[in-house]
Amino acid sequence: MRLQRLILASLLAALAACDTPAAPSDLLVASETRAAIALADALPTLDRMAVRRVPPGDRAIGDIAVHAAPPVSPDDTTEGGRAVAAIWADFSDDPETRLALASAMWLDADSLPADEAAAVRERAYALAAPVLAAGIDPAFLDEAFGDLAAWIDAVRPAVDLGAVPDLKATLQEGAEGLRLARGAAASGDTVMAVRATLRAADALRETTPPVVAVRLIRLTTEKLSRATTERIDPNPDRRDRRAVALARARRLLAGAREAMGDDDPVLAIRHAYYADRLLEGFVK
Repeated sequence: MRLQRLILASLLAALAACDTPAAPSDLLVASETRAAIALADALPTLDRMAVRRVPPGDRAIGDIAVHAAPPVSPDDTTEGGRAVAAIWADFSDDPETRLALASAMWLDADSLPADEAAAVRERAYALAAPVLAAGIDPAFLDEAFGDLAAWIDAVRPAVDLGAVPDLKATLQEGAEGLRLARGAAASGDTVMAVRATLRAADALRETTPPVVAVRLIRLTTEKLSRATTERIDPNPDRRDRRAVALARARRLLAGAREAMGDDDPVLAIRHAYYADRLLEGFVK
């Protein structure tokens, strides 16, 4: 219960209290909110599950492999494709190295376009799941399920506010992944249970404060750009409601980016959300 209260405080403090811009003193992030953000890091993503198995030295090997020999299509029969496939097969023979390689692929996916990143993550799950599932402690898997369920239950009220588009669908994707993972575990398919767990954790990662902040800043910045192609006056005539809204929105977005630089995603969410509300009615 304490876990749920802390997690809920994190996003509700950022979104539910956003009726009007508040004074700077009202934007201070409480220690409990920071604790909630830290608890979001308990999601069983591939990197966190793999770190229990892969020594630091082997992680470097995996990083080298993923850059030197990314996976190729089985249909690629070119000379280069055959050479890459041969290197790939060598690395995938050893379970621990395969897990290190999967971890490196997973990390690389964050720098790729969304569609490509999703495909790379799926390949990483396919490599990692059999290794992670081998001899896995059922209690560890149950703990992973519990972490996913706690985040889903606690964050749902904040997501239902609808401040950031598509988060409801993302949360549902995570919940469905957890359902599949539990079903696979109950039927004895541990590999599928692990794979579904990894997929669910990545979906739910999109609802954590740091990721929500980045998305909301990006969406609101795009909205501000659509509002005007002209220079925004930093000190507009107060009788010009549109000019005042644009100037305040720009300042709030600058504050949001500064908060992210200070590792304060909840404050960044609040600033970006205020900016979005100010632009409402002026931008389609």
